Amino acid sequence: MKIKAIALFFILFACAGPTAARAYVQLPGVVHVYSSVSSGFYSIEDLVAIAKASGLKAVILTDHSLVALEYGSFPLRNMIKKRVEKDSVIRMGPEKYLAMIDKINQRQKDVIVLPGLQASPFYYWTGSLFKGNLTAHDYRKELLLIGLRSADDYRNLPLPHRGFSTRYVKDLLPQGIIFFLVFLLSIYLIYKKRGFRISGIVLGVSSVILMINHHPFQSSRFDPYHGDQKIAPYQELIEYVQKRGGLTFWAHPEANYSKAEKIGPFNLVTAPYVDSLSSARGYTGTSVLYPDAATITEPGKKWDQLLNEYCTKERRYPVWGIAGANFRGDAGGAPIDSLQTVFLVRKQTEREILEALAKGRLYARHKGAKAALFLENFKVTDKEAGSTALTGDEIGITSRPEVGGRLYASDGGKYLITVSLIKGGKLMRTFEGETPMDFLFEDQGFLAGKTYYRVDIQGAQVGKLISNPIFVEKITGGRPSQAVPAPTKKDRPVAAESGRLGGRTKVEGVEDRLEIPARAPSAPQGLPAPEQRQVSRQKPEDKETGPAKTMDRIPPPKKGPSVEASGRGGEINREIVKSPPTPHKLPAAAKPVRYPYSIQNASFPDFDMAVKATERHQKAGLPSYYVKVNLGKKGIWWRVYIGHFQTQAEADKARQKYGLLDSMVRKTAYANLIGVFPSEDKLAAIRSRLDEMQLSPYVIEERPNRLRLYVGAFLTLKGARDQKIELQKKGVQCQIVQR
Repeated sequence: MKIKAIALFFILFACAGPTAARAYVQLPGVVHVYSSVSSGFYSIEDLVAIAKASGLKAVILTDHSLVALEYGSFPLRNMIKKRVEKDSVIRMGPEKYLAMIDKINQRQKDVIVLPGLQASPFYYWTGSLFKGNLTAHDYRKELLLIGLRSADDYRNLPLPHRGFSTRYVKDLLPQGIIFFLVFLLSIYLIYKKRGFRISGIVLGVSSVILMINHHPFQSSRFDPYHGDQKIAPYQELIEYVQKRGGLTFWAHPEANYSKAEKIGPFNLVTAPYVDSLSSARGYTGTSVLYPDAATITEPGKKWDQLLNEYCTKERRYPVWGIAGANFRGDAGGAPIDSLQTVFLVRKQTEREILEALAKGRLYARHKGAKAALFLENFKVTDKEAGSTALTGDEIGITSRPEVGGRLYASDGGKYLITVSLIKGGKLMRTFEGETPMDFLFEDQGFLAGKTYYRVDIQGAQVGKLISNPIFVEKITGGRPSQAVPAPTKKDRPVAAESGRLGGRTKVEGVEDRLEIPARAPSAPQGLPAPEQRQVSRQKPEDKETGPAKTMDRIPPPKKGPSVEASGRGGEINREIVKSPPTPHKLPAAAKPVRYPYSIQNASFPDFDMAVKATERHQKAGLPSYYVKVNLGKKGIWWRVYIGHFQTQAEADKARQKYGLLDSMVRKTAYANLIGVFPSEDKLAAIRSRLDEMQLSPYVIEERPNRLRLYVGAFLTLKGARDQKIELQKKGVQCQIVQR
């Protein structure tokens, strides 16, 4: 018993105190993704496959909760109306939606899928249907709802036009009572006043119709016919989600949808709604990076104003920043890994990801043309007490705080970056350097009160990174407080981390000191050197270097298939969920030189159109071919490709040379190899046969007297497998390869 007590004492001693290290790893994920359940092109399974190929570990779905617009004629707006509704989670059924996600997570563990919604709790009408200027305002003023796990929570959301609800009976009952009293009066007139019987009947029928029209069983207490209701409908939704343990993020506060969109016959106009971030209370955060240009993260702008309101206790909770991908999968959009939210977690679980979202243990990044940035060990340290706070934490200090961190590129390369250190909304210091970079800044001007530090990093080749804040408060006397997370609805005690950075050259300033490495290392710690990268790459199941031990430092694998250009991803391999795609092995003599990139010039639902486009390119001297693809609900399409290239840069150069400005470069790495031939005349017969089968074969010359004959060019392995089955049925032998 005594031994157990001593052991327990040492365990508690080791875990307590500000120097206890937290074993956080970096989990790259993507937030704000639509599936084919609502407006996305890809199924959830397809999204998992694309995310896995892109090195992502988490996908947070935000399918539309409900997409419905109604315009009714006065005075019977709820009875004589035009309604337009599109696919959504509520239309599909929340139970089915959640069960589908659970099933996918049970079947594979590489990419965690978290259910979420994008909700529009209010809009209002202006104009006239008859004049053709009827417009729904603020329909695209939306919130992302994450962490709700009950189908009832989805079904009972306070949204307009959702259906029967008892939630607002108390609020809406008074108007119904008025019509009921009129109905009683009509009964009295019919039976007691014989001369007023006809009037009583008319009054009775009218009151019944109006009672039905103004029934109290509506799903929102706000209707779209009384103008802008300011923040009230959004605050109601925020509080609804908050009470059920969920998280709410503003979707795209600076996006300008002032150019009229259309849903059915209705125009949609939504102006930027940055001011709503100040009016609302209790929400978790907002997108600080998204496809549209965002300015709220500039020093002193809206995000800093909100964070300072928390420091001065005007706001109860801090406002965290995420990257909102707004990914649908259409050809005009960015790849799924373009806008990432990187979570700091102990384990790759849904609970850890939700906790990171709730407590601000994350940063947002926009991937650059060459690589993505990693921010490691961003922290504030009280060097005298040895206490440390990480992203999202709060720390009380007695001495001058030190702010430090480490930046490196996902490919281990050297790229010029500009780092902006922001304190309390003011730009403290801007410095340039080359990745990988360690930095350490001592704030000698820190006096009193509560403030925060955050960093904003940009690089021409590595994109942009925005950290969440670390809050700091000066302690005038007594023992300094240990680092704790900022208050959230899901507060849990978190141990502090300690550690020091060394080997730096000091640059002295009047009020501050910045330390940068005297000589940057050739590659980030934990990354293989470039010449070792090939031999050090391990299979995912390798116990020594599996994802649980390497996800914090090892960069994501090379980018996988691009998003689908013209459909819902009929090619995406559902077997990729189980294991990474592995090409069939070729004999040693037939190992290919890789040409994984093609220029996609067009896509047609009609075969003859694809043939004509291909022939037109071939007559112009361009190496063109077409490929049949299955796009699921969109059916069979034919894509027209030009060329085959070793790198994306080569494909882009050819695209400019050929004047194909409306085309795009695709990574079509998978194809079917028909055979390797010494000359054109040796392959002429099989090529002619393939042409007759409408398969559009093409040749890549590996070297003189060695010609490789292919059919197909696919983004994923499944497309190549489907084609192989079709070829084998027709008696054509082939082999799936990575082209």
